[in-house]
Amino acid sequence: MELVFLIVVIGGVIVLFNHPKTKNSAFIKAVAEFFKKTFNPSEHVKPDQPVEKTVASKSSEPGNVPRVKVEVGKEPPSTNIHAFPEMREPVTRFEEFNAKLFVFTASETRRWDASLDNDFSTELTGERAWVQEEIKKRLRPKFPVLYDPFGLWAKASTNLELDPHHNDPTVTAYLQFPREKRPVIVSEVRHEASAAKKDNPKFVLYRYGFVDYEFDRKFLDDYPSDLIHGLLKAFSGSDEEWESFSPARLRKDVLEANREEEEHRQAMASHQHANRFAALWQLREEETDESDPEAEEVAAQ
Repeated sequence: MELVFLIVVIGGVIVLFNHPKTKNSAFIKAVAEFFKKTFNPSEHVKPDQPVEKTVASKSSEPGNVPRVKVEVGKEPPSTNIHAFPEMREPVTRFEEFNAKLFVFTASETRRWDASLDNDFSTELTGERAWVQEEIKKRLRPKFPVLYDPFGLWAKASTNLELDPHHNDPTVTAYLQFPREKRPVIVSEVRHEASAAKKDNPKFVLYRYGFVDYEFDRKFLDDYPSDLIHGLLKAFSGSDEEWESFSPARLRKDVLEANREEEEHRQAMASHQHANRFAALWQLREEETDESDPEAEEVAAQ
């Protein structure tokens, strides 16, 4: 009897779920959904929605030296900016060269001195990363800044202190600019000669409104004074001058300005190469004469 009752109940349920008049009722649909979720939940998990990819907007605008978009037309910060003493008539080239020069030594001790009204450069110590961040905060908003990781300016300053007539490409180019147009220089002193080669440092130019610009020391090969002068002229010039700066254009202008010297240099290099070749060939002939007695007989025939 119980079996018959169970069969009737199961049959009734099947009819309710499949009969055209009852299978679409809200109650039957709700019961069916409940059983599907309970016994086969994976069918009702919504697939992950595809993540919409967003392309980050570029932070700079195109140009040989790109501009920083958020800084275009915006007044630079004016707080916590490094101050230099009032200009006075220099007595020596040494003090004039040092007027906007920072000499930096890497150290665990952070120290950013004030620039004093004296003949000497301003001293900096600290970690390189810290100094570079401080340059952006204290100098970049107001001054164009050249970071010299090779210590060229620091070395030139030392030489000028000992010899007032000292001249090298750095001194020649840098002192051609009046002080108000002269970029600030942060020159690093490296005590280990191998250190500079190991981490492959580069010059960095910081200027408000523009991305930081790096260039390799090899850029200064051949006519370094002219190249430094052309670089600093564009760097401290108008926004348009700096935006359109390119090493290729500068080197082209410098080589054209020194065309006679360049042609003479190439001619001398070619002449020296020819002489070396002739000397080596002559040496080879002499060795052949000494080592091979039959060579003369062969040559005579």
